[in-house]
Amino acid sequence: MCWWKMTTNLFTMKRIHLLSSLIVLLAGCNPITESPIQNAESNPTSDPVTLQTSNLTEEGIFLVGNGLTAHLSSRPNSDGALSIPILKFWYPIGPKIIPGKPTYYSSWWLLQTREPTVTYDTSVGVAATRSLVTLLQIVELDNTNQTPEVLFSSFSGGAHCCSTINIFSQDENATWQHTKMEGFDGYPIGATTIDGIDDNVIVTSDNRFLYMFDAYALSLAPDLVYTIQAGKFVDISDDDILVPYFKNQATILEEQLSETMTRSNGFWAGYVGIKARAGEFDDGWAKMLDNYDRDSNWGLDELTTGLSATQKFVEGVSKRIEELECSLSEDKSPNCQNPQNSKSFPDALEAFLQQTGYIN
Repeated sequence: MCWWKMTTNLFTMKRIHLLSSLIVLLAGCNPITESPIQNAESNPTSDPVTLQTSNLTEEGIFLVGNGLTAHLSSRPNSDGALSIPILKFWYPIGPKIIPGKPTYYSSWWLLQTREPTVTYDTSVGVAATRSLVTLLQIVELDNTNQTPEVLFSSFSGGAHCCSTINIFSQDENATWQHTKMEGFDGYPIGATTIDGIDDNVIVTSDNRFLYMFDAYALSLAPDLVYTIQAGKFVDISDDDILVPYFKNQATILEEQLSETMTRSNGFWAGYVGIKARAGEFDDGWAKMLDNYDRDSNWGLDELTTGLSATQKFVEGVSKRIEELECSLSEDKSPNCQNPQNSKSFPDALEAFLQQTGYIN
């Protein structure tokens, strides 16, 4: 893993508490996977109950907490080439105590005898030869209802693509609804807490910065912070309550600046974006002007804010190959003279930050 990728992961600050005291694991009927069950009322609803796995099986795994029991398993597709995750959960339900049997038997009994409240078959999987990486949470995310939410996130495999977050929550009529966010870079993401906000939130990276002004490994993507309101994802990244959060990120960046980082316009784009969220745009802009790479043409000919990270990767590599061919060739054809219309990186960055809502 490159240093830059590790730094990007640092900024996500995801503090997921894996395998908490209310998790019940079941793979078939193997008692080795058993964890002790406690009264769900002893665990505050603000604390996520989390399970992360990279070896999901057809037998499945249980997660129990806050009056809800969830079961996550996989199935093969019609030709057996893909492994597809299936989520089931029951609410409200408490653990059934079966005398003389281990505690995980109660969840197994539920699976065999009761119809789930919700069954969700993603219909999309990964190659059966690869690990099916998933994350499941029972977590309080939506303060407009009286029930916990179920968060299910999965990773499709592949370079920089793709992970999906599914949220199941009750509406005002106590009907379970489903919403999702998909196509973002990285592994599955769960809910977490961050300084300054009492509620659980979902933190991802702003993929629009990836490949925008440099290669993936040299691109810094600011965090995007979401809450769930009335069953919908709501981006609160530009809320004043998050100014201290982004100030702290900017401080960490400034303490870790290196020559490799400061040579990349992909870094400076993300840095200025973070400083804008921190209410320190002018300071960030001044530092960028003093340090940006004046020789790079990456991202200067057009703004592709609507493209996925993969599309930007293909386009960026093609442009970089053209730049190298021109720099090594004595052929001064029109294609090698100035295809970027003389636009500078600061000009392109200003337009990009306006289009993406970081500045007015």
